[in-house]
Amino acid sequence: MYIRTSLPASLANGTCVFFRGTIVIPKNSEENEFVASLQDETWLGIRRVNGIFVDQYTGAPLDYTNWKDGKPAYRNGNEDCAFMSAGGLWNDIQCTFQTQVTCQMYVSDCWKGYEDQRCFTFT
Repeated sequence: MYIRTSLPASLANGTCVFFRGTIVIPKNSEENEFVASLQDETWLGIRRVNGIFVDQYTGAPLDYTNWKDGKPAYRNGNEDCAFMSAGGLWNDIQCTFQTQVTCQMYVSDCWKGYEDQRCFTFT
């Protein structure tokens, strides 16, 4: 689900949680390209903790990143959030910045004939 209204990070997170999801965190280049195709820019569900960006929901280190050259820079000393800009490149930014949000949602039950959390079918 994607929301075209610009929101600060805290409201973006609250919106995704309200709809039983989380702010998107691409796990590989294919997911990154898919998210980039949805809208020009969007929050990412990652935060800077102790100087490194981690999954904001689990605290786990990131297995995949697509930072813009020279990023993350922590330029102003308070760029603890991140967003995906046009073209799918990631940028660190202040959490009060306002941008669009893409929520990822996992389902617990799939339709008959489908398997796994994303409801893919295996043939």
